[in-house]
Amino acid sequence: MEVLDTNLDKFHPILHSCFKTTNIVLDLFIRRLAKYIVLALDYLKSKNLIHRDIKPQNILVRRQLIFKLCDFGMCGTLKDSLSSTHRGSLRYLAPERRGNLCTYGTRSDMCALIMTLFEISQGRLPFESESIMSFMYQIKNGWEPDLPLTLSQSTRDLLSILY
Repeated sequence: MEVLDTNLDKFHPILHSCFKTTNIVLDLFIRRLAKYIVLALDYLKSKNLIHRDIKPQNILVRRQLIFKLCDFGMCGTLKDSLSSTHRGSLRYLAPERRGNLCTYGTRSDMCALIMTLFEISQGRLPFESESIMSFMYQIKNGWEPDLPLTLSQSTRDLLSILY
C-alpha cells in the first residue's frame, strides 16, 4: 500500500478546528469517505472477509480526499456470511456485538463505519465523555443519532439509511 498523509483520527479535529468547515466541505468529506470505505468493505465481502475494526485510526487520508482502509489484523473469514469471534473496538461495535457472543456479518462493519461518520460529522464520537458501560447501554437501548443540521438533507438521509 502506498504512503498516505495521515489517518482520519488525526485529520478530523483539524478539519473541524483549523479550516472552519463549511457545510459543503463537510458534506463532500462525509460522502466521499462513505463511498471509499463502502467500496473497500464491498471488496472484502466479495473475498468472504470482514474487517471487524473500522474506526478513524484505521482509515488513511490523502490530501486529494482519497481514503483507504488499513489494519487488517483483526480481519476474519465469513462462514455462510457470518462470523462469531468477539473482536473490535468497543465504541465502534455494532449493538448486537456488545455483551454476549453472537454471530454477525458485514452489517457490523457498516455499524462501525456509521459511528465513524457520526464522529466526523459532529467532530467527536457520540457519548465519548461517558464511561464505556454507559455508552454501551445507550447504544444498545435505542439510541438515535442526532445528526447536525449543518449537513445537507441528502447527507443526513444517507447517514440515516446507513444507521
